[in-house]
Amino acid sequence: MVSTVLLALALVAQGPAGAPAPTNLAVRQLEFAEDLSARGDDFSAITEFRRARFFYPALATAAERGLAHASLRSGDFRHARVHARSAATLNPAIADEMGYVEWLALAADGLQTEADRQWRLLATSPVTTTAAQALLARGVLTLRHGALPEAASWLGRASRTAPGTALGNTAASMQAAIPAEVPEKSQIVAGLLAIAIPGAGQIYGGRTWEGLGNFALTSLFVYGAYNSWRNDGRFEFWLLPVAAVYFGGISRSAALVSQYNERAKHDAGAAVVDAHLAPLSAAGFRHLP
Repeated sequence: MVSTVLLALALVAQGPAGAPAPTNLAVRQLEFAEDLSARGDDFSAITEFRRARFFYPALATAAERGLAHASLRSGDFRHARVHARSAATLNPAIADEMGYVEWLALAADGLQTEADRQWRLLATSPVTTTAAQALLARGVLTLRHGALPEAASWLGRASRTAPGTALGNTAASMQAAIPAEVPEKSQIVAGLLAIAIPGAGQIYGGRTWEGLGNFALTSLFVYGAYNSWRNDGRFEFWLLPVAAVYFGGISRSAALVSQYNERAKHDAGAAVVDAHLAPLSAAGFRHLP
């Protein structure tokens, strides 16, 4: 009985006839995990990378590297940092790449002080590619926040750090694509419109239905006040609701225009990034911040 069990275990361990050698299985396991990651199935990829790391210790570095990238994309920023540090420890040759992943994870996790410290290490790296990528990534982040002049400054530094390279050329192209001015709406105009016609400032700020609602409500309250005054000579009850809706509409109009202008800057920055997704990927950006 014991000999039969041992024989069965041996057969299971050996696998079916013609099965790849363990080394080939290890490579296939890692390739499968990387394929899942490339197809965007990061949660499944994380599971497969962990299996590769557990069953094939020789692939620990590649598995940790894959885990760092997949964890970052899946939003598990704490584990992205852990795996990035582990991969960098196992293979110092990829320390800059893992440092970049760690910076993105820190920034995405809201740990701004640590993120800035990590970014400065990357931006002052003696490796030109690393420094340029850090500067370019900072420019991309700033673009997406709508700070166009600041983004142009970062991108200019990136292009000067690595002139003639894919990173430098991409940074220069993005800098040139940033619009000199983004059309904005005036808060003064919005306020004057809201004073002249209730709701007009909100329509100017991009909220048509909200503006029409404000006009209808103000008109209703004003009519109520007029009707009350005509019937019994008193309208004090209506003063507060009329004032609240009328002056609230003026304040709201200014706020809407401010939001509109911020959104316009964000959209302009995002358009520059979106137009350069292919060059950014070709330049070595595995993950956009």
